[in-house]
Formats: sequence, C-alpha cells, structure tokens
Amino acid sequence: MKDPVARAEQMQNAYRDYFIGRGGRAARSVANRLADSENDVTGMRGPYLQALDIPNWSDRSWDDFARSARLEPHIRRAFSEIGFERLYDFQERSIEAILDGDDTVITAATGRGKTEAWLIPILNRILEAKRYEGTGEDTTVKATLIYPTKALAQDQLKRLIQYLYQINSQLKSKQRITVGIYDGDTPRNVSESGSEGYLNATFRHFECPGYNPDLEKCQDCGGGVRVRNTGARFKLIPEKAACEDDEPHDVPLDFLKLTKYDILENGVDILLTNPDTINYRLTNVNAEDEHERFIYEPEFLVFDEVHTYDGLFGSYTSTLMKRVQSLRERRDIDDLQLIASSATVENDVELFQKVSGAVDVTRVSESPPRTRRRSAVTGSRGADVPRTVC
Repeated sequence: MKDPVARAEQMQNAYRDYFIGRGGRAARSVANRLADSENDVTGMRGPYLQALDIPNWSDRSWDDFARSARLEPHIRRAFSEIGFERLYDFQERSIEAILDGDDTVITAATGRGKTEAWLIPILNRILEAKRYEGTGEDTTVKATLIYPTKALAQDQLKRLIQYLYQINSQLKSKQRITVGIYDGDTPRNVSESGSEGYLNATFRHFECPGYNPDLEKCQDCGGGVRVRNTGARFKLIPEKAACEDDEPHDVPLDFLKLTKYDILENGVDILLTNPDTINYRLTNVNAEDEHERFIYEPEFLVFDEVHTYDGLFGSYTSTLMKRVQSLRERRDIDDLQLIASSATVENDVELFQKVSGAVDVTRVSESPPRTRRRSAVTGSRGADVPRTVC
C-alpha cells in the first residue's frame, strides 16, 4: 500500500457515506449541522427523528391516468374495484418510467405504495403478452421478485393474491396471471411428508379475496382460505369449498402455485424468491429447468427493500447478479429490466447499481421533480456510476 494514510481517509469517508445513507434525511440533517464542529455523526448511535414530507397526490384520477398510460382495461377496472381513486405523483412517474423500459429505483417512505408503483406496469406487461402476443399457453416466468427475507415475501404474497384475484376474475383461465413462492420452505410436491400441514399453517392468516360481508353466503364464514390436496397438486381454496365455483360470486384461486414441482413443471408468471434460493439453483449445473425459470426466462427482476442489501449480504447478492448477467449474455439474452424499491436513504441509486449491475438508472422519489430528467452518466455494466434523474 503506497499511501496508507490516504487509504485510511478513503475508508473513513466511505463509511461515513454509508452511515448517513442508511440514516436517510434525518442523519444527513444531523451531519450538516455538525459539519463545522469537532463531533461527527458517525460517532452517534441515534435514533434519529425524521419529519416526513406529505407526498403529492396526482392531479388526475386513477381512471384518467390509466387511460392516458394505456394500461390494460382489466388492470384499470380491477384497481378501481379495489378502491383506487388517485395515485401519488411519484407512483405515476414510476409507472411511466417502467413502461418506458427504464431500469428504475423507487424511493419513498414506508407505507407509501412503492409496491403498486412497480407492480402495475409489470402486470400490464404480462397481460399484454398473454392477450396480444399469442402467448396464452406461455408458461415462462415473466417477473422475478427478490426479497431479503422469506417473511417479507409471504407478506407481499397476501397483497398479490388480492390484486390478482380482482384481475383474474375478469379473464379466461388460460389468460390468468399466475404466481408462486419458491424458497427453501416451499414443498417439493404433494407427496412430501408434512407439506399439506405446512401450507395450511402458512395460509392460516390469509384473507379470502372474495369475502364480502354483504353476501349471505359469507355471513357464517371466517373469511379465510385453506389448502386442498387434489392428488395431483395442492390448491388454495376459500374457507367454504362451495364458494370456489359459486357463480356469479365464485372465488377461483388456482392461479397460485404451491409446490416446487408445480412451479418448475407448469410455470408461473410472477416468481417470489430470495438471493439464497437463486444461488442454490445455480450450483446445480444439471438442473436445466431450474436455470430456465430463475435465470433465462424473466423479463423483470425486482429487488424489494434494496436499502437492506448492504454489507456482506449486498456483496453476496452483487456477485450473484454478475453470474446471472454473465449466463444471460452467453445466450444473447439482454432484455432484463431491473427495478428496485428503497426506503428514503441517500445512496439508493449507487446501492442499486452495485447490487444489480444496472448502469443507467431512473430514480423516482416522492419529491416533485425539478425537471422531467437530468443528464445521465453512463459506464460499463456494474461500474459505480451514479445517475440522478426525476
């Protein structure tokens, strides 16, 4: 090492940037106030208090925006029935950026609707493929959603089931959007010992998406769901089995795949998983079907809560993504769109680039954009080149 003092200062500055980035606006505010003093924010443990800005509502109604963005009518109607009246401004900008094909990081406070901001354009793309591109029989994975923990994936699945039920109830069986979780806890098949009990325990607190207290059939129902073993596969059904085919208020939930075999053999449009599972699939060089589902098929790769991908976990995931990108490049598959959601941290773009390998990143935040876009700095894939837009 030629200059250990300079190197030590670089390390100190890097840690300070990381520390402030993790602390968000509150940590930055404290750091700025201490800039001219002898104290440093990195010596303080916190907690930091942060006053959150009220996000800007869009000037347009949900219906007007959905029509102007040319979203699928099924998506427009489904979210209207769920109760969407108006989106936040940042949600509209996120949807537009993703529809334009941009690699995008969405930064907003917890509970502000980041999931809907990236989910709506992905659902739109899947429906377009199924309805207009002759892929009604297509079983490939369209989007892989990567979560840092299994618990977070399960929690997200609850919301996905509610949304997909509203959309799929308008579609023919072959056009319905399918979803499944593939991780270390997912049963291999129906014959695996204890698998039915595990699944019923997992879905014990899930709500039936078709539950309606105004319907007579729902008066004496707990509003839950359960798992049925059909012999060939596990199937999620309403708490009252008769509700599954009860026209016109039937509740079909067969769009959810519950075993690894079902996911690999029959495919899903949306796959929920985690970095460890993807890495484990890669180590099995003879599992071509697993490689297809996890590596080569997806058009979208979403990192939820990307601000948690720091330290060793972030380095691990970054190395994994380099392997994934390398394998896709060998097949000349370069159409993977990278998306991330993040809490309000300062280094979200840089972190997303390092973890995912994205180069040109559109950043969408809750703050109103001063200009639609600003200049971009580009480099080779994986380079540490931040870009600030929106």
